[in-house]
Amino acid sequence: MTDRDNNKRGSVIFVDDEPRVLEGLKRMLRAESRSYDFAFAAGGNEALDLMQKNKFDLVVTDMKMPGMNGVQLLGEVKRYYPDTIRIILSGEIELEMRMRSVNISHQFLTKPCDSMTLKSAITRTCEISRMFNSVPLKRALTAMQTLPSLPSIN
Repeated sequence: MTDRDNNKRGSVIFVDDEPRVLEGLKRMLRAESRSYDFAFAAGGNEALDLMQKNKFDLVVTDMKMPGMNGVQLLGEVKRYYPDTIRIILSGEIELEMRMRSVNISHQFLTKPCDSMTLKSAITRTCEISRMFNSVPLKRALTAMQTLPSLPSIN
């Protein structure tokens, strides 16, 4: 996963402290594994360890986790891996934490998230990431607060 170009698969890391959530994501995305490389981490520190070894287009994280919560994780991702697009996939969270997540995430998906919504977000994000494959363009993209829409191709 470390050396990607335009012809390579997209890469996504999911972070959640609940093993059954990660197992559900693995089952939900099994068919997509032909198009994407998926990694799964049980917490923020494990995710950062994986991110040191592999380059990811997208990180999808829960907010409420022991130790390092989702806001803290995405803050670290934004700081050390600014080219990585950041999505929150979480259930009910307090308004304060949601407000703190605004500046560090590109998209917020609520649990439970249906498979079509999640797959669409992954596809859209990885396609945008591929379109902006130069470092300056990708840095400009990930500095945005929200992701742009994909252009229509007729």
